[in-house]
Amino acid sequence: LAEIRAACLDAGITRFDIVGSSHGTAVDRPETILGSYDIVFAKARAAIEALTTGCAVVVADYTGLGGMVTSANLDALRRLNFGVRSLQKTPISRDAVRAELGLYSAEDAQQVSATMRQRADMQVAVTRLEAIYAEVIAAHSPVPADEKLKAAAAYMKTLVPAAKARAHDEAALAALLAQNAKQVAQKVIAPAPVAQLQRWFARLWTDRARPES
Repeated sequence: LAEIRAACLDAGITRFDIVGSSHGTAVDRPETILGSYDIVFAKARAAIEALTTGCAVVVADYTGLGGMVTSANLDALRRLNFGVRSLQKTPISRDAVRAELGLYSAEDAQQVSATMRQRADMQVAVTRLEAIYAEVIAAHSPVPADEKLKAAAAYMKTLVPAAKARAHDEAALAALLAQNAKQVAQKVIAPAPVAQLQRWFARLWTDRARPES
């Protein structure tokens, strides 16, 4: 900010305001204040808001300097949404900012603003989105029911080997648990409760194997 402020003073710009949440000066409706400024340093949506309000915009942020938006570079910067990728022109410096301020033209700023108002209009954006949806829907016609069933059957077929392997592993584990239960019961407790312990292990395995609802 110090570099930008110094460059503005060099260019004869004495009023320099900072608006943003990081400085505790954010506003809910920027369009109500943007009209009182000739030049705005911003990026992304903030840059679009300033352009459509009629301000000349220098695309900039702590990341770097994208430059003054003009009729010549508007299309290129718009494709990058005036965002981070557009901030690679040069690092922020007093000389670089002063050079961009030297490109200011009130007439060109008006032309850029008119173009952006047309392109960034909500109705234009909605119409374009509807057209994209229509193109996608037209390119993907409904799938016949028999084709859906065939695809489902093919997918289920791929699951069979894994299901069988899992069932085999679960049966082997159940048998192992039952055998271990019998051995433990014979060594640790009296023979009488062996059957009860086996039933307990079987019930435990059944509860673990039951699918969750």
